[in-house]
Amino acid sequence: MLSGVGNADDLRALGIASVVDLKGVGQNFQDHPLLCGVVFKYKGAMPPRAMTSNAVEAAAYLRSSGAVPSPDIKMVLQQLPLVTPEIRARYPLAMDDAFTISPGAREASSRGTLHLVSANWQDHALLHANFLSTDDDVNATIKCIEMSRELGAQAGFNEVRDSELIPGRSLAKAELQTSQGLPPSASGTRWARADGC
Repeated sequence: MLSGVGNADDLRALGIASVVDLKGVGQNFQDHPLLCGVVFKYKGAMPPRAMTSNAVEAAAYLRSSGAVPSPDIKMVLQQLPLVTPEIRARYPLAMDDAFTISPGAREASSRGTLHLVSANWQDHALLHANFLSTDDDVNATIKCIEMSRELGAQAGFNEVRDSELIPGRSLAKAELQTSQGLPPSASGTRWARADGC
């Protein structure tokens, strides 16, 4: 956009000469939101992680329903309590010895935008990621949270899992879209960019 490629009206408003009037530039931001996740208390002391480990132990790609033709969600097992300061404030629990199963959308249908704030290349552009803005994304994410909770409760984790710390209960759709559950503000984008603007 700084080079003059994008919506000519928007560029001119910032004092940028339009070279190519291309309305879609900055209008199709896509990414895979990976929530901080479902956190489980480790039974005893968490074993030390190898210096070469990024804490990711496994990932599973799944379908949120039988109607979906290919995997649209993923669960990522991480050997640490992955929480933001907002989540930590909402769940004031001891989480030193804990692991996380992070749910995420693999094929998100939500779309965001990227806008310039000025013609100065040193000014950061404004990204409105718009995560979890479609019912499909919210429903798939809630399903993935529940599947992550169910996986962590399986007998195979009995030797290492003490209890579920976060969220500790089922979440309703409205909670995911507000500050009550694992909100969009708690999500990050990790590893798998879907597309650009």
